[in-house]
Amino acid sequence: MTNSKTTNKFLEDALKQINQARDVGNSTLTPTAFNHDPSTAGVMRAVTVANSAIERVAGMDTTYRKQAEAINQQFSLAHWGNLEDRLRHLLGLLSGMAHDFENGNVTPFEELARAEVFTDFLDMADHLLTQGYKDPAAVLIGGVLEDHIKKLCPKFNVSLTAPKASGKDDRELTTGELNIELRKAGAYSLAEQKSVDAQLAIRNDAAHADWGKYTIEQVRLMYAAVRQFIAAHC
Repeated sequence: MTNSKTTNKFLEDALKQINQARDVGNSTLTPTAFNHDPSTAGVMRAVTVANSAIERVAGMDTTYRKQAEAINQQFSLAHWGNLEDRLRHLLGLLSGMAHDFENGNVTPFEELARAEVFTDFLDMADHLLTQGYKDPAAVLIGGVLEDHIKKLCPKFNVSLTAPKASGKDDRELTTGELNIELRKAGAYSLAEQKSVDAQLAIRNDAAHADWGKYTIEQVRLMYAAVRQFIAAHC
C-alpha cells in the first residue's frame, strides 16, 4: 500500500522537473554581455524542455496540459518571430504549476496515489500510466520487482549479502546480482533473468531522472512483464 512518504516523493520529483525546465527557459532568455539575443536553436530547446516537463508532470487530461496545448497552438512553429513569446507563456504556466504544487492548491499525485483506491503498488502504477505519468509508474513497478526478487531469495537459499573484499562486515547484493544468483539457483530461466535485467534498467533510468531513455509504451510493457513474472514466481 502507498503512504505519505511515497506521495511526498512524487510531489518532490514533480517540483524538481518543473523548476529544472524553468531554469533552462529563464537562462535562455536572460541576456549576457556576449549575447544580447538568444539563438533560435536555444529558444527552441527551452520550449521543448518546458513542454516535456508539463507533459510528464501534468499528465494527459489536465488544465495545465490544455493550457500548454493552447499556447503552442497560438504561437505555432510557422511563426518563428513568436518563439520567444511562446517560451515566456510556457514559463508563466510552469511558474503557476510550481506555485500550486508548493502551496498544496493542486495535488494530482495525492489523488492518484490514495491508498484506499488500490490493492497494491502495481494497481497504482497501472492507474498512473492511464493518466500519462510514465516516470513515477516506472519507479513503482521497478520497486515492486526489486521487492519480489528479494522475497524469492530465501526460497532458493540465495543470500542477500556477500563478504566484502576487506573481510569486514558484509555488503548487500544489488538486485541485479540477486537476479543472477536466483537464475543460477534454478529459480527461473536465463531468458527470464534477461527480462528482469531489462525492467531493472528502465527502473534505474527513472530513478536517476533519465526520463528520455524510455517511452510510456516501454513502461506499459514493463508493467505487463512484471505482472507476469510475479504470477509465475510467487
